Amino acid sequence: MLKSRFLMGRAARLVGLTCSLSVILAACSSSPSSPSSSTSSKGTTKNSAGVAAAEAVVQAAERPITFTKPTPNFAMSKNSGKTVWYIAPDMSIPFIATIASGVKAAAAAAGMKAVIFDGKGQVNTFNQGVTEAVSQKASGIILQGINPALVSGPLAQAKAAGIPVIDSLNGDPTQPLASGVLAHVTVNYTEGGKLMADWVIAASKGTAHVVVFTSSIYTIYQNMVAGFKEEFAKLCPSTCKIDAVENVQPTGVATQLGSITSTAISRYPDAKYFVPFYDAMVTYMIPSIQQVHANVAIISHDGVTTNLDIIRKGGVQQADVSNPPTAAMGWAEVDEIGRLIAGLKPAPEDLPQQLFVKANVGSSDAGLFSGYANYESEYKSVWGK
Repeated sequence: MLKSRFLMGRAARLVGLTCSLSVILAACSSSPSSPSSSTSSKGTTKNSAGVAAAEAVVQAAERPITFTKPTPNFAMSKNSGKTVWYIAPDMSIPFIATIASGVKAAAAAAGMKAVIFDGKGQVNTFNQGVTEAVSQKASGIILQGINPALVSGPLAQAKAAGIPVIDSLNGDPTQPLASGVLAHVTVNYTEGGKLMADWVIAASKGTAHVVVFTSSIYTIYQNMVAGFKEEFAKLCPSTCKIDAVENVQPTGVATQLGSITSTAISRYPDAKYFVPFYDAMVTYMIPSIQQVHANVAIISHDGVTTNLDIIRKGGVQQADVSNPPTAAMGWAEVDEIGRLIAGLKPAPEDLPQQLFVKANVGSSDAGLFSGYANYESEYKSVWGK
């Protein structure tokens, strides 16, 4: 299993939880101080007990995550020549595209073929993808970040055809499985939302006004909103405030998010923390922030290299909650679907999360996840390869 490491209290669950690139990387707007363990924030602290609790979570979440082999080992050779369909929500999102590359590499290593289907952020296209997988007699289907309720008809067809389906990053590990779905591969996104709130509370010393940016069509972001709100209510109920939650449909991120960001800057002048729930949003927010020299800081989620580079450059994005190496999630998905294709029980594939800030992000991604350095060979050993 890919288990979270328990470090201290709830903090342990968290650890073990078109703009050109040149413009993005140049984003160095003035912004509030980072709360990393090596940075001392200035200013008056409000609600010192809540801030201290948030700082403890942040410090624990900055520690490296480690890979744990899923168990038991099994003979992946039984699946040689089989075809796995990967239904992506939107391949224009770098995070999703990188997971897909991991699926393709893992499937090849397992002796299988991967078909990548781009859902293009459209529910009808999601349904088309699952329907095509069934008609093409897929050996297994990976539903990436797509709420099964949106594709219930085709899932029923897959179930009737005896095709195993797993979902990935579609909720928390303990959420009930939808009809026709046999296993989750995911992280605890509720805890991820709490961690983002902890960073904001610590960075602002308990005085934050926040605008959240989400896409509520996806279950994981519903969970993150819930976790973020819960943590604010628990640790900073009177001196921190969520000024707005902006819901942006995935198809509108590239075309609408810039103007939504500009409006938020004008409408909520006290909001010094912008919290987009996935890294791809940041690309379209930064130009609007830079245009008016807005003094805001961003924390996002996913650990995409472009976003981590912004943190390295001291830019407007100051923190990022990351899953394991993005391609490694594709390997976890192939491991899980491979077990089901082989007629075995699923193995819990609960992925850890790590917080990156300038103090621990390093100068490049090389060596960023030392605990995952050999994950490909580790999976191959599990599969008897």
